[in-house]
Amino acid sequence: MFHFMLRRGAAYRQPSLKRASCSSRDPGYDPVMRRFLIVLCLFASAAAFPAASPAVAKAFVDSMGSVHIVTEDGGEQKIGPEKWQDGGGFSDVSVASDGRTVGWVANQMLSPLAAGANDGYAVAVNIDVWRDGKVIQRLSPDAYVIRNWLFLKNGEEVAIHTAPPHGQDFFDCTRFDARTGRKLAHWSLDRRNYVVPEWAKPLLVNDPPPGPDEISDWFPRATNQKQRGRPLLRRQKSLRQTGGDGDQAIIH
Repeated sequence: MFHFMLRRGAAYRQPSLKRASCSSRDPGYDPVMRRFLIVLCLFASAAAFPAASPAVAKAFVDSMGSVHIVTEDGGEQKIGPEKWQDGGGFSDVSVASDGRTVGWVANQMLSPLAAGANDGYAVAVNIDVWRDGKVIQRLSPDAYVIRNWLFLKNGEEVAIHTAPPHGQDFFDCTRFDARTGRKLAHWSLDRRNYVVPEWAKPLLVNDPPPGPDEISDWFPRATNQKQRGRPLLRRQKSLRQTGGDGDQAIIH
């Protein structure tokens, strides 16, 4: 179709512009490559914006020591004990308040020789941290066995109380980053450091350290510090008034 216009007294015709389009007749058009690029873009979008994992509805340990994690969409994941545990199994499972993070105690069975007793028994040695379908971290205290543990800060941190395996009074607490396993803080009762930090108090609710009247019996050199008015932790009152940020798992 042509448009006729007058210019300098002469008639000329101006071709109308056609919209450029790709078709199978164009020499540079490749339908296979075009489909490939579309699929590639879809995969890139899915990777950039991953679908949120379903929230955890509940978690429990069965009679065989395996952990079961049930999500709100009806899915269930079972995680069984490992060979190194020698039949110790898992215990004390807890779901963090974020609804995505789950933790439990990994126990190892000690032989009578290793346990120094007539019979073998299981000791709590690790905390496994699970999130979004997989175990992301295994937390191992430096020494002793796990007596108590809990989540802090909506599952971002884990606090652990360790003690000797035979139940002696011992107060050693460590705070970890749940994702990286990095040690964030550590506190151990001694004559120079017997004021319990806030993050460790929930660990000791059922196992309180010595009060002001007992510190001198534990650490005689701390008597002078008490007389100078250094703040001391009350045995029951302070601990019971302090709550944790997450669910607490008491290990008996």
